[in-house]
Amino acid sequence: MHCVPRGRPLAHWVYDAISWARLIYLEHDKEESDQGRFAPPGSQPIARRLPNSWPRIQRKYPFDHVRVEHLSRLRPFAVASDVLDPAPFDPGVERLAIARSNETQPPGPRIEYLETVAQSYALQDGVSDDVWDAAVSWALDNPASFKTALETSYRAWVAGNFEEVDRISTLHTQNKFAPIKHAVITARNYL
Repeated sequence: MHCVPRGRPLAHWVYDAISWARLIYLEHDKEESDQGRFAPPGSQPIARRLPNSWPRIQRKYPFDHVRVEHLSRLRPFAVASDVLDPAPFDPGVERLAIARSNETQPPGPRIEYLETVAQSYALQDGVSDDVWDAAVSWALDNPASFKTALETSYRAWVAGNFEEVDRISTLHTQNKFAPIKHAVITARNYL
């Protein structure tokens, strides 16, 4: 769980798993990931990449020019997540793992990454703009989906029901679009 609903604890077994570990693999570096959400220089303007959903974004935020400007600088997948209603959350497992890795007495586990941010974003960028346009439109139509997915995934995760977490991800996130799910789940897992 990258994040948990605000005020909710991590699953009890996470602390044991991290304390026993000598090596912890995380997906990729979060700071690098946050920077990678922005479109690379020279990219086609987002308004051209998302011809159906971009006018809807401009109508949704007619007086929030700062937000529209921010969205215009993102990659399509970042736009799809950023138009969802925010939900208050606390950091998830990665923060605890990284903090533990910095401990010296006893020595904490070593952190390694499963992928680079460039590898992850290359897969997401490989999804067609038409699919991302549809995903952004879906997000605009379902603004509470992040809150729903976070809350229901958290309950399933704490209970150890990982099949339910996968089902929720497919129903309440952009993963409901097969090319997106293939890029962000299947292809990344294969990588």
